[in-house]
Amino acid sequence: MAQEQQEEASPMTMSIEELREIATRLRTEGLNSQQIADELSLSQDTVSWLLAGNQGREAPTDVRIGWRTIGVKPERIEAIGDIMADVT
Repeated sequence: MAQEQQEEASPMTMSIEELREIATRLRTEGLNSQQIADELSLSQDTVSWLLAGNQGREAPTDVRIGWRTIGVKPERIEAIGDIMADVT
């Protein structure tokens, strides 16, 4: 069911309230923070923040990668491959 919701709109296009509702629903379905983070492509810090309902904490900054944007240019894929190969 979470996959169906995610197919409708990506986390990048959802409002914070929509993300909060989905995270809360996934929690009630029994998913832990890591599973929710994986499902929504967010960090665990962001999921914790969403589930806590802000409570005075500043929103964490997630790094989002536009894979479609990267995939349209072979040079970008090659550059990322070079970077990843150099990480070891």
